[in-house]
Amino acid sequence: MAARSLIFWLDMGVRGAAIATVLSQLAATVFLLRYFLSGKSSVVFKPELLVPDMTISKELAVIGIGPFIIEASNSTMMIFVNNALATYGGDVSIAAFGIIHRLLMLIFLPLLGISFGLQPIVGYNYGAKQFSRVAESVKVALMVSTLFSLPGFLLMFFFPEPIIQIFSSDPELTAAGAGAMKIVVLILPFIGFQLVGTTVFQALGKPVPAFVLSLARQILFLLPLVLILPRFYGLDGVWAAFPISDFLACGLAAGMMWREYRKYKNKEKQKN
Repeated sequence: MAARSLIFWLDMGVRGAAIATVLSQLAATVFLLRYFLSGKSSVVFKPELLVPDMTISKELAVIGIGPFIIEASNSTMMIFVNNALATYGGDVSIAAFGIIHRLLMLIFLPLLGISFGLQPIVGYNYGAKQFSRVAESVKVALMVSTLFSLPGFLLMFFFPEPIIQIFSSDPELTAAGAGAMKIVVLILPFIGFQLVGTTVFQALGKPVPAFVLSLARQILFLLPLVLILPRFYGLDGVWAAFPISDFLACGLAAGMMWREYRKYKNKEKQKN
């Protein structure tokens, strides 16, 4: 509401959107601080609790490195994708990608929540050497991620025009966005494999596989494809880079998890 007021009512454009973003973050920070300092929260701020602890800091870094890499690589990817879209498609293609990207975030964020919720379950059971529970929890997370993303895929693939028209009534943008959306979301139901895979290896204390999977989609696959495919296929090459990179990243994650699963399956047999 604040962004709409500054952008349209006060005619501040992009500057108004930026100001509204900062003000909303400031308001959220003030609200949370007020709650924590009111004494109603079970978490109490004390000076001695604010002293850095290297053991805790190291654990936080290990847990948080995956999400940090995903966000950083996503920002890097956006720079190159927008540049390619500007070169081969123009402003309409950039606007279409902005709409599609925001819609995809509505699906990605809950999937991230599922994967983050899986992390302590996998870590606890792995530490207790309950390998069968680790495998079962991963299977459930993959199933839930797929079931959750499937409705989003169906809506965006079969009804792209009405969805685009929610954001803009421009017929050129609707046509461009609808065609692009059908291509971009082709592998969407299986995107949970990469997110869950990254979380699993973090929980298992294996930073190298987690690091590779964190970089796989945006940096290892999408970035080279965005640089190469448009040279041969133009704007269609930019859009095609997304499902191809998703397919490669999901295949890599599935292969790495299957290899790990077979390893722990052998350990479970030896234990029994």
